[in-house]
Amino acid sequence: MPTVFRSGCGIWGDFDPVRGYSAFCLAVPVPATWQWFETDAPTAGSDVLGELLGLTRSWVLQACVDAEPSTTKLARTVGISISSASEHAAVLRSAGLLESERQGNTVVHRTTPVGQALIQSTRSRIPMIAG
Repeated sequence: MPTVFRSGCGIWGDFDPVRGYSAFCLAVPVPATWQWFETDAPTAGSDVLGELLGLTRSWVLQACVDAEPSTTKLARTVGISISSASEHAAVLRSAGLLESERQGNTVVHRTTPVGQALIQSTRSRIPMIAG
């Protein structure tokens, strides 16, 4: 498990007389700056879409506007797990804001006309994510 909170590697495990040693957590340090943990407090009305959908879900929707990302690419773009990206996409799909299409082993997501209209109506007022 990558971590920014340890300076060295750590391993946690257990010993069972029958099974022997087993490791259940390996922590590996990764370089980070404190800027990663700093957040800008949004001003009133600065993220209308985030207030409506939730910040992560609004990022997922925005990530599908100018591209048709796979679930994996969507997760990387937004910075969430693949399962979380899939779950957020499912909620947005059920709300009629996203369409998803299976292409071989991947699922590709795109905004619907309703999703496009929602984003366009708030785009000038919300911070966009890097994609």
